[in-house]
Order: sequence, then structure tokens, then C-alpha cells
Amino acid sequence: MYALIFALGFAAFTLGGLTDRVGEHEPWLEAATLVALGVGFVLGAIPRGWSIVPRAILPLPTFLVFLTILTDRKPVMPFYAAFAAAAFYALFITSYASFLSHRNRPDEQPVDEDHSQV
Repeated sequence: MYALIFALGFAAFTLGGLTDRVGEHEPWLEAATLVALGVGFVLGAIPRGWSIVPRAILPLPTFLVFLTILTDRKPVMPFYAAFAAAAFYALFITSYASFLSHRNRPDEQPVDEDHSQV
């Protein structure tokens, strides 16, 4: 549930950044970006062993989207600052997905001495 709530917040934050850019907007492309990042985050946050694959893919598109958002804004942000901020956002999103995926993993539950799960 936390992953879904955070994915909605992440999508809203990203949508705000995408609509704040100058120039012409393509709503279907912005919606596809939001859906792709949101699905990647939710799949990466699922507490299963295979969720490492979406988490491995998630940083690059997140970095590129936020770099685009931060370099296309007014007033102009210096590129090194936009690069550092986009890297921070990408690493934060990926780290949070990793945290959520390790949070109640059923395959890593402690086992009692009588071999029943706690």
C-alpha cells in the first residue's frame, strides 16, 4: 500500500515538473512517462526477489526525466546543479523502492525453532 501511495505522489510531483517546462507540451507523452515511471517504481517496490530487475532499470529513466525537467525550466538552472539534483532524485526514488521491497518480504521471515513462521 505504501508503494502505491508513494507512486501516486511521485507521479504528481513528476507531472508538476513536466507541466512547468517551457515550450510545447504533449499530454500523451507526459502521461506515458508518468505511467512508465510509476509502474517501474511499484514493480521495484514489490517484496519479491525478482523486483531487483525493475529497480536496476529505474534510475536511468528517472534521471533522464528529471534532468529534462530541471534543464528546461525558467529561470535557467546551471547544468551541473540540474545534473546533481536529477541524480539525487533518481537515487532517492530507487532507494525508496528498495526499502519498500525489503520491508516485509515473505521469503525472508524469521523462522521459529518449531519451523513455523513468526
